[in-house]
Amino acid sequence: MVLGLTIIYTIYSLAGPQWDLMVRSLLGKTILNFATSNINPRAAFIGEFQNNLLFYYEPYREPVSLLVFALLSVFFKSTILPYLVLTFLLYSITVYALSRCIGVDKLVAFTAFLNGYFIYFLFLPNGGEVFAVIFVIIGVIYLLKKSYVSGLFFAIATLSKYPAIAFLPIVLLLWDRKKVLKALALEAIVLLIFMAFDYYMYGNPVYSFTESIANSNTLSTSSSIDISALALVLVYPAIVAGIGTVALALKKQGLRLNLDFRTKVFACMILLSVVEAIVIIPHNDPETQARYGFLVMLSLLIPATIILDSAVRKVRNLRYAIAALAIVLLIFVAISSYMTGNTKTTMYYNPDNPNSIYAHAGAELTALGYGNCRFITNTWPAMLYIGYDAYSPFSIYQSPTITPVVESIAAQEGINYTSYQKEGLSEPILVFKYNGVNKSSILNINQAKLVYNDSNISIYLPDNASCYTD
Repeated sequence: MVLGLTIIYTIYSLAGPQWDLMVRSLLGKTILNFATSNINPRAAFIGEFQNNLLFYYEPYREPVSLLVFALLSVFFKSTILPYLVLTFLLYSITVYALSRCIGVDKLVAFTAFLNGYFIYFLFLPNGGEVFAVIFVIIGVIYLLKKSYVSGLFFAIATLSKYPAIAFLPIVLLLWDRKKVLKALALEAIVLLIFMAFDYYMYGNPVYSFTESIANSNTLSTSSSIDISALALVLVYPAIVAGIGTVALALKKQGLRLNLDFRTKVFACMILLSVVEAIVIIPHNDPETQARYGFLVMLSLLIPATIILDSAVRKVRNLRYAIAALAIVLLIFVAISSYMTGNTKTTMYYNPDNPNSIYAHAGAELTALGYGNCRFITNTWPAMLYIGYDAYSPFSIYQSPTITPVVESIAAQEGINYTSYQKEGLSEPILVFKYNGVNKSSILNINQAKLVYNDSNISIYLPDNASCYTD
């Protein structure tokens, strides 16, 4: 556990927060801002405040992690690191509970579930997958106990990451009519609450879900499944199950997988997760394909862990050898992350450890006379540049009812509102192109002059560009 948390912190400290994780953190603050203001949140959700840092909201983001970020915002100014620590602890507790439920040695369980794939893809790129896995596992635990409460957790998993919707039908395995109806009712209640929210905000009860699908397809750069992405998902469960099977064979102990209730649950999970992957994965780029395979990995890993545990109980000292191998693999992940975290491939800025591209960008800004400025842009994507005291996006809305509230929240966020009362485009814009920022998404960029351009960054200056240093 300590090694896993250390790896997460190492990657985070070297590479900085990734795009989706930053978004979720900001959206959590948006929820808190509306909860403490007298502005109707519907005004932001339908687009009135979409260029405002304090009230920006993306409807296609799943709500569970956003609510957690909102809660953390009450106690922390910067919420990403506390979120990573909290989710890792919750995930570890859930894995321990699963090991007790399925009768697997806890060392074997942690060896299997604290693997490099989960350590990275569940926590760092997006932050929503970890809650989906946590609630799916809790749902499985209750399902194996033949409890209708499992439906509640499968529904919450769906609102943690929408692909988990594939597991909703698994409660049919309860078979008992009353239990099935109660489980389906719990799923329906949870989903209907969120659908009612969507209907109120957008006039469409499934707006967030359809927007998520549309956003994924719009950003798609692939129409087929990348083999390397598929390998990331399948290899580790295969290794876990393979070691267990070989060890059992060497001891001449046959592995009996009877078609009991537990086996049916795991088989159903594998089937549903594969169907989900076939539907979703081809519509995403290779990196996202690997990330979206987390449900397949989870479904394969549970029975693979049971096989490994069977071998561990029959082969002396095997548990320690497996744990040592897992630690070596995690150390390899940590070293690899350290070696690549400060290079050009790192997409996100860490002000304590800037890579050469960001240092170069800073030098160019200094050469232009803007090295000591606090930049503010009126575009959301430019938030990717968070070094050199950059603020983005933050547009000013002049309104006798809205402005006082915005001023108050801006003060709480440490933003000098008065200095930034500028209409239109007036501050320098720095765009990191390899982050996927298209200049067409930058408001009024045609009013600015391109003063620097290379393969990685572009710097635009509007006429009479402003420079604030306070």
